[in-house]
Amino acid sequence: MLSLQDVAGQIVNDTKKRADAFFYQQQYPEALSLYEEIFEQKGKASESMLLKMAYITERLQDYPKAIYYLYCYQQRLPNRENLLYIEELANKYALEGHDLTDRSYFYLIYQQYYTILVGVFTLICLLLFYTFVIKNWQQRLPTRYGIVIVLIVLIGYVLFNVVALPQKAIIAEDHTLLMQDASSGAPIIEVLSKGHGLEVSGQQDVWLEVSRGAQKAYVKRSKVYLLKPIF
Repeated sequence: MLSLQDVAGQIVNDTKKRADAFFYQQQYPEALSLYEEIFEQKGKASESMLLKMAYITERLQDYPKAIYYLYCYQQRLPNRENLLYIEELANKYALEGHDLTDRSYFYLIYQQYYTILVGVFTLICLLLFYTFVIKNWQQRLPTRYGIVIVLIVLIGYVLFNVVALPQKAIIAEDHTLLMQDASSGAPIIEVLSKGHGLEVSGQQDVWLEVSRGAQKAYVKRSKVYLLKPIF
């Protein structure tokens, strides 16, 4: 007897097959509707599905969504070529907030080798701790050696648990207002067209606190495509 999970999985597979059939028949709006149903309601989008969704939305001139799906793909399989294509799309439509900066490239490497870095760092910490215990048992070591080990562990904790790629938001609609405060009555800082990228630093009710260059501002959550934080 099938469980509810098995039934749900079968429904997703059937929906995906129908979407793929529409895609290969170049019936893109129909395919996109089914892909988005899986992505938004089931949360089961694969990497290949995200690329198909990006391809379709770009063909349909919905470039903010195309960039959004490419970022979603980037979170699954980080690679420099994908970031460069996002930057190319942004340049094509004169969009800001999607530049491949040194920081974004650093985070790309950080994402790619995160598991390896954690493993290597854990091994180093264990070796240091083991060496410290053995040496301290054989001969009394100065306190500074223990302090150094504690500092290394703290640095590792910060790097692997605190450091995170800033959450990204992409303006979904033209004439989106950036406000000075989290209120509809606050002064307007800027009116943005769709597709521009913003870095999110917090949320207050229906408002996202964002960065536009060096300036802090607020935008309504309903006006953007919001990527999930990576770590």
